Amino acid sequence: MSDFDHGEYGEPFEMTWDLEDAASQLVPEETIPRMFAANLSDVAQQSIVGDDNSLASERGLDAVTQVVPEALPKTTEKLERLQRQVTTLVQNDHNDTLELEALERGLHDKSDALSQIRRKLDRAGIKIERQASQITRLENTELSLSTTIDKLNLQLTAAKDLILQVTAANDTEIQQSTTIRDLNLQLAAARHHESLQSVRVEELDRQLSVAKEDHRGEVRKLKVKHQANQVEQRHAGEMRKIAKRRNPYQFRIKELEAALTTSKQDVDDTIKNAMKVHGFSGAKAKSNPHKEDVDVMLDRIHEQMLD
Repeated sequence: MSDFDHGEYGEPFEMTWDLEDAASQLVPEETIPRMFAANLSDVAQQSIVGDDNSLASERGLDAVTQVVPEALPKTTEKLERLQRQVTTLVQNDHNDTLELEALERGLHDKSDALSQIRRKLDRAGIKIERQASQITRLENTELSLSTTIDKLNLQLTAAKDLILQVTAANDTEIQQSTTIRDLNLQLAAARHHESLQSVRVEELDRQLSVAKEDHRGEVRKLKVKHQANQVEQRHAGEMRKIAKRRNPYQFRIKELEAALTTSKQDVDDTIKNAMKVHGFSGAKAKSNPHKEDVDVMLDRIHEQMLD
């Protein structure tokens, strides 16, 4: 807030600035003085005041000469501070843009890695299906062998019963010897066959254990795939947060643009009011002999602003 009290030259007036919370468009610093020089030129074309049949007061000219130069340094300082704020916001937005691009590249690389993991897991799934088929065949073979062993046990029991019957029988010695020898051969063959089947069963058990261990390893790989999917979802959430963070800067820049336009209009209105209060604007300006003096003063102010 800047107050200018002209005492005996006229009523006090004030010029209000709200640059701390205002917004503006981005204007190069070297063009600001030229902008306000142009505004003052427009004011000068309307700001020569006089009376139809009288001369304007010298005191009014002196007052305008004091007010405008005093207001210009403060105006320029506030506009420069606003320019620095806008530049800082633009730089922050640029930095966030670079950070977003880096995160996008990182996410792209991670997506490629996840795609490779998916392909490996797909191949592993096919391998698991094949191993599951092998396990099923081994289980069927094991069941078949178990049935065969049961039959051999029954045959062995029958052979033992036969030996008891031969021993108990009162047949001839040759018949008994032949029968016993044959039964012993059958028994030896059955035992040999049983031994072979036992070895086969142990081998099948070992293969089944290996297949089950491979199956557990593939299950662990599937868990890794699930964890990779969760990581991908978290990265997608982070990208949405970054997009939300970027929007407030753009909204802030638009607010600053609107506020700077309002500030320029306030400066123009303040200068016009000062000229009007001290008799240098309006329909009577044509007859004012101080018109050339005011033009010289405004030209000098324009030159100072351009410097």
